[in-house]
Amino acid sequence: GAEVGLQSGARANVRIPVMTRGTVLPSIPLYYFDLTSGFWRTDGTLLLNNSDPDAMFYEGTSSTLGTVNADVPYNPVQIKGCIEDQTGQRIKGASLLLEGVDYSGYAQVQTDANGVFTAGARPNSLVALTGQQGRQLTNSKKIEVFSANQDLTDSCLVLIDSASNARIELTWGLLPQDVDAHLITPSGE
Repeated sequence: GAEVGLQSGARANVRIPVMTRGTVLPSIPLYYFDLTSGFWRTDGTLLLNNSDPDAMFYEGTSSTLGTVNADVPYNPVQIKGCIEDQTGQRIKGASLLLEGVDYSGYAQVQTDANGVFTAGARPNSLVALTGQQGRQLTNSKKIEVFSANQDLTDSCLVLIDSASNARIELTWGLLPQDVDAHLITPSGE
């Protein structure tokens, strides 16, 4: 139960696998989570090790044995949209998941009293939007994000009972080059 840490001046080796989506960079910043301040702090640089193209990773050293993160910071643009039911009634308190398609990242937010959400996304990217409230899911919408904030409130995501929904998500990198999904419905189709 005792806390462990590094000796003063020592550094820990860190290896972080390359994510499957987005741009692979030669080096990226390494951060650690400072429990005292509650902020992420810079802790050096990680270099890309691509000696095995099937198992690339970033490597470097950290001043802590705590939580570390490898990231490329960006200033998000805001995507504003809405969630409604099948009658066109806007839904308060629904969850919206914004997930990067061509980068690894996501945001999850709630709709306000008017059924409107605002979520941050990486500029100049592709994202998928999906809403949920209880057992109901919305249609998914893939949108191209530009360099400025976007308003999508003219075409809301629509909640549908989960008995009418199925969602399958596949993500892969260089290997395997193909992944298949098979779904058999209760009727055998």
